[in-house]
Amino acid sequence: MANEICLLNNQDGTTSDRSTNTDSLLKQLIETKMKLAKLEEEKYIMLKKFEISEKLKTVNKDKRKELDVLEIETETKKLVQTIVNKVEYLRNLDQPPESWQRELSAQIMQQFDKFSLRRQEQDDFFLQQSQETIKILRAKLNEFEKTISSLDHIVKEQNTKLKSCAEMKKLCEKEKDLLKKSNMILAKEKAFYMENERRKVEDKLKIADQLKNITMIKERQSNEEAEKLRMKLLDLTKKFIDAKRKLANIEEERQRNETRINIGKNVYHSLFTHWKP
Repeated sequence: MANEICLLNNQDGTTSDRSTNTDSLLKQLIETKMKLAKLEEEKYIMLKKFEISEKLKTVNKDKRKELDVLEIETETKKLVQTIVNKVEYLRNLDQPPESWQRELSAQIMQQFDKFSLRRQEQDDFFLQQSQETIKILRAKLNEFEKTISSLDHIVKEQNTKLKSCAEMKKLCEKEKDLLKKSNMILAKEKAFYMENERRKVEDKLKIADQLKNITMIKERQSNEEAEKLRMKLLDLTKKFIDAKRKLANIEEERQRNETRINIGKNVYHSLFTHWKP
């Protein structure tokens, strides 16, 4: 019975260890799923950035067009103001010089060439920057996809482990139920065994009391018989003493009689031996 109880206690310890491992795996799975959710969120953000970067050319072109238009308007206003000033100056002159007209035309052409060159440089700069940003975002996106695929593999493994842990948990619950039932059965058997032992001890005590009473009765009877025997022995002793006394008296009487007979014989012999008729 003690060995069975120890075995059941060992099974209970194994059940608690399995429960601890299941809780640890559940915790790891929750942490992995949280990381995966965070990476999914970052992936979504990176995809949005990638989409934005894909549209960056058009957006930047539109913005650059607006900026170029503003700059051209500003520069044009300045140029127009210069032309107005020159015209006002020419109005005060009788005949405008041809060199001034050529100079004005050259300034206008130079200004437009400057605007065109600046716009081309801005287009090239923003295009290169957009391409580099797209490359960086694509690299990060590939890294995130690799990380997510590896995490998917980890999640699958964790799900497999979780399934096995759930099965082990069910087995542990069954083992716990069996352990409870076994403990209940052992408790009932122990109570039944203790009750039987108690009854046996009570029966033995009753038998011992009965034997004690019988012994006491026999001892009392033996004492009574011994007293009777002692009384008989005393009586026989008295009778023996009386018989011995009587025997002594008889012997004494016999000796006296024998003495008398001898005396008589002697007298008779002395009388009849010396007497002659």
